[in-house]
Amino acid sequence: FLSIFYILIIIFYRDFILKNILKFINLFLIFYFVLIFINSFLNYYNGEIICLFGCFSKNREIFKEASHLAFISPLIIIYYLNTVEIKKLNLIYKFLILFFFISILNNLSTTLLGGIIISSILILITNYKFITNKKKFILVIVFFTLLIPFDRNTVVKIDQFYDISRVINNKYVSDVIKIADEIKIADEINLASKIKKFERKIIKNFERKIIKNDNPGKLKNLSIETLITNTKLAIYSLKNDYIGWGIHNYKYAHQAYISKVHTSNIEGTMWLNSQDGANNFNKGIVEFGFIFFVPILMIIFLLFDRKISINNKLLIFPILFTQTFIRGSGFFNGGYIVFLIILISIYLKIFKGVKK
Repeated sequence: FLSIFYILIIIFYRDFILKNILKFINLFLIFYFVLIFINSFLNYYNGEIICLFGCFSKNREIFKEASHLAFISPLIIIYYLNTVEIKKLNLIYKFLILFFFISILNNLSTTLLGGIIISSILILITNYKFITNKKKFILVIVFFTLLIPFDRNTVVKIDQFYDISRVINNKYVSDVIKIADEIKIADEINLASKIKKFERKIIKNFERKIIKNDNPGKLKNLSIETLITNTKLAIYSLKNDYIGWGIHNYKYAHQAYISKVHTSNIEGTMWLNSQDGANNFNKGIVEFGFIFFVPILMIIFLLFDRKISINNKLLIFPILFTQTFIRGSGFFNGGYIVFLIILISIYLKIFKGVKK
């Protein structure tokens, strides 16, 4: 009932939301700063973790994970920065933007980097001539791409798919492999003395896996394994339940099918994201079956439809793309259902002959 009520409110106020989206973003920036400030003060008073710019994956406060902040970050980074002239903002909003920017740098995640980079590239390729400030847009892509090596989890996840560790850290990997080979040949080799010669970060990422695994240099990440498991479950469900299990019923499909599709030996992949499917693509496929391909096609066609303004594309596409294909926590979190309804309303107006 609450879900239906929430949807009806969004439908009724969709035009108001779209018209005043910049005001809502400004309000978010204010509340974001105030909440972190209060949270930091309380943590200082209680002798707990103090994070002036937020450390959500550590203290699990405000956002339960850093990736949850990334659900709405594209709204600020891609839409706000490309539609608002920062120079014309007053000092307060300039400070709030700077604070938010530093905060996301302190809470990097694959969802944040992947969502901003991939969605921006797709918009750039399909709508290049319509982007007003091309230099700023490209600079955002380049900047966040250069941040990838600084987020260890993202590097590990990319490594699991493409095994690029030998390229990025070739020297360190080859050195560690050499150590492992020497250990096998001569027992007198002192592993501890060898390890001290290399960076602790590289050793943690590669050495342990190289010695223990049959596939040197290849790492497995819990988030990626969980995503793969839930994607397998979604595909299996689609083959057996064409119209899905119904809204909010992903957990029941997970209970029914997880034992049939689970093949990972990574602890936690059997039960993690058992209610949201890791992203909204998996959740949507399970709960609505083939019907969910309708909004998926709408999201894709959004890029190519010349009747939809570039500002609306910058607003809607990054959030829906990120939460659908990279990381999401359900339709009623992260503003997903809000922007999906706005997208549907735009298409309905276009169908009636109104350009948006």
